[in-house]
Amino acid sequence: MKNNYSDKVSRAIELIWQKFDSDSHREGFGLLVEAAREDDADAFCFLGRCYLGQEYVHDTEVFECDDEKGLELIRESVRRGSATGVLVALRCGALTPSLEEEMPFANLREAFEKVMIYAQSGSAFAMYVIGNAWYWGDLLLICPELQTKFTDVKVYNSVAWLSAVVFYENTFERGLGLAFGNYQKIYDSGLAQILQSRFEYYFNILADWGDPDICNNYACYCSKQDDSERALQYYEKAAEGGNVDALYNLGSMYYNGEVVEEDTVKAFDYFNRAARRNYVNAFFMVGCYYFEGSEPVAQDYAEAVKWMRLALENGFKSAWKAAGILAVCLQNGLGTKQNDDEAFELLEYIVESDNLDNFWSPLDGLLYTALGVAYAFGRGVEKNIETGLEYLNEAIELGCHKALVYKEELLGSDKGGNR
Repeated sequence: MKNNYSDKVSRAIELIWQKFDSDSHREGFGLLVEAAREDDADAFCFLGRCYLGQEYVHDTEVFECDDEKGLELIRESVRRGSATGVLVALRCGALTPSLEEEMPFANLREAFEKVMIYAQSGSAFAMYVIGNAWYWGDLLLICPELQTKFTDVKVYNSVAWLSAVVFYENTFERGLGLAFGNYQKIYDSGLAQILQSRFEYYFNILADWGDPDICNNYACYCSKQDDSERALQYYEKAAEGGNVDALYNLGSMYYNGEVVEEDTVKAFDYFNRAARRNYVNAFFMVGCYYFEGSEPVAQDYAEAVKWMRLALENGFKSAWKAAGILAVCLQNGLGTKQNDDEAFELLEYIVESDNLDNFWSPLDGLLYTALGVAYAFGRGVEKNIETGLEYLNEAIELGCHKALVYKEELLGSDKGGNR
């Protein structure tokens, strides 16, 4: 019995899950395809993982996301005798009773013990799979006799997670960071009593290995620990590796002048790069640049409208902010066809969400003006001069000159003037 994966599969694992550049990922995928053609059962399992999206593989730009194709490849690995495939299928819900009957193992324990041999031989990925069996409770299915011993989830976790930690930490030492999210949950729970210094040690090790996602998360952690200089260092490393969160976070640092000197040009570059990769918060920031005409871009209301609509359509969490800018553009026909009805719907949403007083200058004044105009002149809502004047007076207090012009126009018209 071989004590580890084949050379091609072992190298593919390293290239796909322990390297962070697209060329390595393509090379690794090619090795798995070759190994599968040679009837390597494990290759089918790892090929399947490549199709299951971001939760299973780093580079979703290289690997096509096709859940059904991925799951079928994993099922095929089980039929062909991949012990790892059995545990992976169990974990992702693909191990049906009928498939279990097809696998060339007497039971789940036999497959588990084979993967354990791989782990003891030094395979980081096998250690990860074994650690997951402990962490997620799959061990209760693999060893049914344990079900009578652990009748409470918390009691199980307090014992099982200690074992998971041992396997996970061994994967970290070998540069495989797939389990770090689970490890952090164990740390946060306090059940395994992981010391903060130990947690930070492994966090730092994985960030230094170069995993872009972990680099970004480590930078966030450093920022929360008030170590902004270290945060900047790892955000830059994560951004170089292609992490889109890091691009946005760097943009925010340069925009706010945090640690670095304030630089709106650099900030826009980072925001724009994140937006081009469909990062929703960056949609809003890029739209703000165009709305305000901040360096390095000229004021362009059509671009502002485009980006604000993208932010709203894609679930921007602070939707009221994007709604405010879009409402001003719609009511005034800036960069888009004037639409009083849609403008008022957005204004009404801002008021009802109790965010009208949370805007920044001069947008706050423009929004009070927009509400004043809507009510005073019946644009998008039933005319109510008294309410309109109240909003216009608030806008004037905020220093909005346009509100004064509208108020004069309203009062002149009310007195029978020509305007």
